[in-house]
Amino acid sequence: MASKDIKAMKQLFCPVYTDTRVHPKSPSMEVDGKKVYFSKTRAVTRFKANPAKYSKNLPK
Repeated sequence: MASKDIKAMKQLFCPVYTDTRVHPKSPSMEVDGKKVYFSKTRAVTRFKANPAKYSKNLPK
């Protein structure tokens, strides 16, 4: 892969556990047409249970 093909992630932190960083291999799901990464599967479960609570923390 050439360096021009590498894109930086726009999301650095989990929307549920906001002090925890995420990476491309973190658990993820699609939210409003965008791929959102979570620090662990428990964060995905918590987000699904109450998305309104965490929506302010979603990447822009």
